[in-house]
Amino acid sequence: MSLLTIGLALLVLVAFFYLLRSRASRNRAKCKLIPGPSGFGCIKAFISGARKNNLHVLASTWAEKYGNVVRVRLFTQDIVYINDVRMVRHLFNSPALKELTNDRPPTFISKYVVYGDKSVAFTSRTAQQRVRRKLFHSVLKFYGENVARFEEIFMKSLNKLTGQMQLLNAVDLSQEISTATLRVVDSLLAGEGSDNSGEKLATLAKFDAAFSDLFFFDNETVLQPFPFLRFVPGLSFKSKYDDLIRARDNLVDAYFYDVKKTYVRGRERGVVDQLLTAQATYEDGGNKDMLEDDVIKALLCETTIASFLTTSHAMNTLFLLVILHKEIQEKLYAEVKQVIGHDPPSLKHRGSMPYTEAAILEVLRYATAGPFLLPHYCRDNVPLGEFTIQKGAILLANVWYCHRREDQWEEPWTFKPDRFLDENGALVQADHPLRQNLLVFGIGSRSCPGEAFARSRMFLIVVTLVKNFEFFALDGVPLPDPDPRSWKPNAVMGPGPYRCGIRPRSRSV
Repeated sequence: MSLLTIGLALLVLVAFFYLLRSRASRNRAKCKLIPGPSGFGCIKAFISGARKNNLHVLASTWAEKYGNVVRVRLFTQDIVYINDVRMVRHLFNSPALKELTNDRPPTFISKYVVYGDKSVAFTSRTAQQRVRRKLFHSVLKFYGENVARFEEIFMKSLNKLTGQMQLLNAVDLSQEISTATLRVVDSLLAGEGSDNSGEKLATLAKFDAAFSDLFFFDNETVLQPFPFLRFVPGLSFKSKYDDLIRARDNLVDAYFYDVKKTYVRGRERGVVDQLLTAQATYEDGGNKDMLEDDVIKALLCETTIASFLTTSHAMNTLFLLVILHKEIQEKLYAEVKQVIGHDPPSLKHRGSMPYTEAAILEVLRYATAGPFLLPHYCRDNVPLGEFTIQKGAILLANVWYCHRREDQWEEPWTFKPDRFLDENGALVQADHPLRQNLLVFGIGSRSCPGEAFARSRMFLIVVTLVKNFEFFALDGVPLPDPDPRSWKPNAVMGPGPYRCGIRPRSRSV
């Protein structure tokens, strides 16, 4: 190839990018620009934040400086941070906008880990995605909202846990809570007859840990445009990706292929069997593609993540806080004594235990496990007050910042369950401004289908453990820092493992 040919090719390429940039500039000139950082300094700060895994801290700084909506231009990609929950609700759930703002941007984790467009949570809203999501809801409803069956499964796991703890003076509480939760996940996926073997629970735990270690927005900003980095020796991306793929394949072997070997239509045992029956029904109707094997594998991965990470980290945080704040632990215990007494804990008690419910809401706010939730994507230009969000922009609900706004939360860095109680000690209603400012499980068509399931699990964990044990710090054994600002960034953030003392409560209760 001659130098002249190369020069002409470069000239054409430069002209092409100039035209693209000019067109984008003209489009943006038609509307008022969303405020935000710009220039090389912005890109440098963003890359530094991604490298340090603290983009949520940087985004909070920008929110303080620029306001409720902040635009960052990263090369050719607009990233828009929404820093007010009411604005998030408007963007993602108002009839006028929700069809434009609820797609997903292309992500590394979707394409290379959870089977691309076969997943539900990580793909854009298509006709197939909506059908699959509806099916996913129906399967989770069978297990998550069928109260009697759910209680039986979960209380069996919690009773096993409390029986083991009665023989101990100290425990790694985070590990014990995780194990109890994983037993339930195992039973939900494979059926109540599952043996909850240590090997299977380890398979679930390793997948959740590997997923949490790789999938958060900071890593996505690097891996999505440069996916080849997962193959570069010496980079942490490679080792984390290899670990995740290995853990995913082990999960699929244990809960798809092994379960499928003993599956009998009409004798469904768990979620995977339910999906296999739905698959057979679609195949009978000539619609084989709707629920092919990779779709079930993707739903298996998503169910495992949704069923474990938020619950485990929230409960780990809550019990650390009640160890550090004895008065909160005693308020919880007093309510357990008054409402539950000698009876076994049950979800029927929830409506009569406002302080416990307030503590759960507060830990979900205080911990804010996922700083940005899952990203949204604009399929067209979207009006937002005096601004216009450009088509193709990535939308991030900055809940890390929203849940700590000093103009909306009194002492936002303090754990205060009472903030969710009214003057009579009752739980404030769902339409109360504080409840409206809380956004943990998403909103609208992209909300987490397992929210009711997760909050039910949390309630049963709290009342069962508080009813049976007093928790306290061990002499000479340090506890993690409870301040979320000190926590290691991950897909789901928390204080990390800790060991504490336990003392059985009086048998009179």
